[in-house]
Amino acid sequence: MNGQLGLAFGARGSGGKNAFKAHYEPGKVVINLTKRTGAGSLGHEWWHAVDNYFSRMRSFADGFMTDSSDVRAAASGSKYFPRGEGVRAEMIEAFGAVMRAIGSTGLRARAKLLDERRSSDYWSTDVELSARAFESYLIAKLQDQNASNDYLANVVSPKVWETAAQAGFKLDEAYPYPSIDEMAAIRSGFDHFFDQVQTTETEQGVAMFSRTDQPVVTKPTAIQLRKAMVQRTVDQLSSAWVNRPSITVVDSMADPLVPQKVACQAFQ
Repeated sequence: MNGQLGLAFGARGSGGKNAFKAHYEPGKVVINLTKRTGAGSLGHEWWHAVDNYFSRMRSFADGFMTDSSDVRAAASGSKYFPRGEGVRAEMIEAFGAVMRAIGSTGLRARAKLLDERRSSDYWSTDVELSARAFESYLIAKLQDQNASNDYLANVVSPKVWETAAQAGFKLDEAYPYPSIDEMAAIRSGFDHFFDQVQTTETEQGVAMFSRTDQPVVTKPTAIQLRKAMVQRTVDQLSSAWVNRPSITVVDSMADPLVPQKVACQAFQ
């Protein structure tokens, strides 16, 4: 991720009852794994980092692509308007394909059963659904190579979950990972996603391509963001006009694109 992602071990957060084994901090761009119980969570948190990486390209520092309106629209096959510059349409649709694959399974319905015991949704959110699906995808891709790595991903099996449910420790019919029968759809969604990812080497590391096929190393200024937002709004409003003129939004009246005569009139 262009040398931006950090990794910490037991250094960020506190323990206690029901403490997370690992977590990703979008504001700091760092994965934290607990020293004793973080093994098996790296793949899950890495996907969160990827999800946030593309969102940061669009200047949503604490956001996630899987939680954005355009990805949700792409997942449902609806028309969408990108939520900002910086990410290729192919990647928006690739995230949508991942969520569409997950939606074709019973994973979300089972996750909602788990959330019924919570005050707010967690298991059934798009951000968490995609991360758990990615864990199973990692395991499946490793199995293709006759390999395994339970430090990357180590999910509870359906059989173990069922046994725990019968003993009263888990909620029956609420397995939070894709089943064997659901993995074909999950694999197809993530395979398509990684087929669309493009990378380039930079001085900082390896970056995933932005919309302009260049690594994003700085955030756009507030003026640039407002300018892009106004331009999109103008384009949408004027798209149905007859004999639509060419309209270009500029930073200020001092912009070289503004004819001097127009600038003087505006000043007066």
